[in-house]
Amino acid sequence: MADVDVVVVTHDSAGHLPSLAASLRRCGALVASVTVVDNLSSDGSADVARSLALPGRVAVVDAGVNLGFGRAVNLAARHPEDRAAYLLVLNPDAAVPPDGLHRLVSTLEGRPDLACVGADLRRPDGSPVSSARSFPGLWDVARGRAHDVDHAGGLVDADWLCGALMLWRRSAFEALGGFDERYFLYYEDVDLCRRARAAGWGVAIDGGVVAEHDQGHGRPTAAVLRQANRRSRRRYARRWMGVPGAGAALLADVRERLAGVVRGDAR
Repeated sequence: MADVDVVVVTHDSAGHLPSLAASLRRCGALVASVTVVDNLSSDGSADVARSLALPGRVAVVDAGVNLGFGRAVNLAARHPEDRAAYLLVLNPDAAVPPDGLHRLVSTLEGRPDLACVGADLRRPDGSPVSSARSFPGLWDVARGRAHDVDHAGGLVDADWLCGALMLWRRSAFEALGGFDERYFLYYEDVDLCRRARAAGWGVAIDGGVVAEHDQGHGRPTAAVLRQANRRSRRRYARRWMGVPGAGAALLADVRERLAGVVRGDAR
């Protein structure tokens, strides 16, 4: 049964789309639709997506501007007219094995308390990608630290999941209003999972499902990424930690800029 709507946001992702399409075809009848939103790519990503054989109902939306990650996901999630019970947020550089997607769907079917579930993400060389973490505290924000959740034992509760691969119960995603579009990039996944937890939902990672994530493809310069990260960190810290959080984020900004001066890049 086609239970999953897949949403993919592209930005200069043309080189990864053929392998993404192949992985989704292997998922077969589970996929009800695939919606691709292209965020102003310069490499023809939208045209490549249109040329590929994808399962289910397919839509490719050329945004014409870079909407940011969360806003583009929300747009894609609203697109299918007949909406499936589950929503797979999937990076173009990620791939979930067909047995893995089936297992994630089965997890949500068997755990009505869960809003979303993720997988053990690995780079093509097999090295781990941070897939699930604990919410940052004040000191974590100030120091720019994050704490991964040990998920070697299979299905494990987590605070938040990496946005590269998240299977959402659509009813929960819609009840939460999707991603907060004020986050252009970074922390939108942390914020959404935190809102889910605050609303009484659970979040979990299944370490038994291994998915590939070629982290970092199609990204702009490091300076641009640092600026986006700082803006989102400030927003997240103010929202969830109030004035102390804003102070911690400011301290982190100062610390990082000083480190940039030392290495000759103060941006």
